[in-house]
Amino acid sequence: MRWFVPVLALTLLGAICFGAPASAAVHYTTFKLVPSGATSSSASLVTDVGQVLGSFTNAIGQARAFIWIDRESTDLTPAGGASSSASMTASGRIVGTWFSSLGQRTFTWKDGVSTDLQPPGALWSGVIAVSAFGEIVVAYTDGAGHAHAFAWSNGTSLEINPLGAVDTYPLAINSSGQIVGSFLDFIGRQHAFLWKDGILTDFTPSGVTTIHPDYIDDSGRIVGSFVTTIGREHLFLWQNGVFTDVSPADAIDGSIGSIDSSGRIIGSLTYANFKLSAFVWENGVFTDFGDHSFIRSVNAQGRIIGSIFQRAFTWKSGVLTDLVPDGSMQSTAYSINDSGQIAGTFWDTSHSHPFVWQNGIFTDLTSTGAVDGDASFISADGRVLGFFSTDGNNYRPFTWKDGVFTELTAPGIDKVGAKAINDAGWIVGSFRGTDGHDHAFVWIDGEFIDLSPAEAVESIATSIDPAGQILGSFSDADGHVYAFLASPDGIVPPVATPAPTPPPSPTTSAAPPEIFSIGKSKIITAKDHHVFQGRAVGDVSSVSYRIGRGGWKKASGSARWSFVVGLKKGRNVFTIIAHGPRGDSRPQKITIFRESPAR
Repeated sequence: MRWFVPVLALTLLGAICFGAPASAAVHYTTFKLVPSGATSSSASLVTDVGQVLGSFTNAIGQARAFIWIDRESTDLTPAGGASSSASMTASGRIVGTWFSSLGQRTFTWKDGVSTDLQPPGALWSGVIAVSAFGEIVVAYTDGAGHAHAFAWSNGTSLEINPLGAVDTYPLAINSSGQIVGSFLDFIGRQHAFLWKDGILTDFTPSGVTTIHPDYIDDSGRIVGSFVTTIGREHLFLWQNGVFTDVSPADAIDGSIGSIDSSGRIIGSLTYANFKLSAFVWENGVFTDFGDHSFIRSVNAQGRIIGSIFQRAFTWKSGVLTDLVPDGSMQSTAYSINDSGQIAGTFWDTSHSHPFVWQNGIFTDLTSTGAVDGDASFISADGRVLGFFSTDGNNYRPFTWKDGVFTELTAPGIDKVGAKAINDAGWIVGSFRGTDGHDHAFVWIDGEFIDLSPAEAVESIATSIDPAGQILGSFSDADGHVYAFLASPDGIVPPVATPAPTPPPSPTTSAAPPEIFSIGKSKIITAKDHHVFQGRAVGDVSSVSYRIGRGGWKKASGSARWSFVVGLKKGRNVFTIIAHGPRGDSRPQKITIFRESPAR
């Protein structure tokens, strides 16, 4: 998708290549993302043609969303106040939140035109979800404090108003504009609904008084949880009018992590005595992986990686394979590609070792002289990114492919920090140069390209997309921190083309991002806080979380994300979602039981 809007010009910087001559590497051009009047800036996503969505801080400390197109930027704030962007579709429609003197409001922006979506009488509104084709779901509260929802498309709003509803909570939308949510009736019962073009279907089973739909896929399948008549929280799938309880009878709680295009469901369950188990539900067959198990990821072919009692495993079509080599104590599988190659780490009695597994063959990637190491990611073409140490303290990045181990180093380069790798095996991060400062880089086939803007004192590259476009940040001599885009082979500037036509069926749209947490979906702790961290894959702009049914907050990072929150005593339920230009990921739920410290 290519489109053009003329706005404020920014500075253009030429590419700088480090090490090999420019002809030996891909040519990069670095663009500073510094809107007029900004004292700092950050970038949250870049589209496939080099449009950047981000935020900046102005001289009076207000945070404002901006879009950068064709080497120019524009402030997205509808009027005075602050703003933040939630997502951008492939057609260039942006949705976000505007913090004005009248409170929190929702807006959308396209082709230079901002539209305030606040309905009359609303005290507060917020974006809940956006489809790939610009249909927006908004939640708001009225003067009496009741929750409402509406859908907006091409200038038209339709209220989502279930019969008998006191409060309505929209949750997700698919590419066909089907919206799923829940509502409370006048006696406090909770219902689940499906809404499309003004037609609402209540699919709450008879006798159920509490139900939480979480996600709808592009085929109209809905997953979520409900409370049984004996007070247990079970998981469900609703498809073509059929409601299916996917939890075993003795499960007392659960959460769904994902459902793929084939209808395969992955999640976790809690049993009596807080026994925690991961599971997969496939074509009506339920597989429980046992106590202390969790699933980290699944590839397009349905191969799962996870762990059971700190021992990594892979599973596909009912066959479970232990990923712990002979003589080792424990292992972790971190990453899997669509070819079924798995990267991870195993531990012997004293050291850690990076490994690759494929088709039953286990390969130890430990290099000569290394005493510790790990393999954290494997790209689509089989390149592993990992870290190793020769003294057990100082870790250095490496790549491995087809039996060749390569340390990321070059003359004049020190303290290399790798942050991300794309499916082509290109790696970004920062290195310490001969000037004593950190320089953003991209590493391609053994060559470093320095991406630092000319006036940068310090810089770092933090993400890279499949096309090789890189986002990062740099600081100048005054200590101001700004975002930059590094673009290969002239991706910038974009050229205008018509907006896409919505697909005729729910199955033809591009996929939204996927999100994975690092850790278990059920945790018991005595601590008063918890650190959440994980990764998101696909075209990711940002990651949000909320506690219970509270307001959404933004996590740090995107492809690699994290946040820290305080815990109340008892049950704490967190929902995490990745946002992207093609919509939101399936929500991931994590439940933490905070116990009183032992005395």
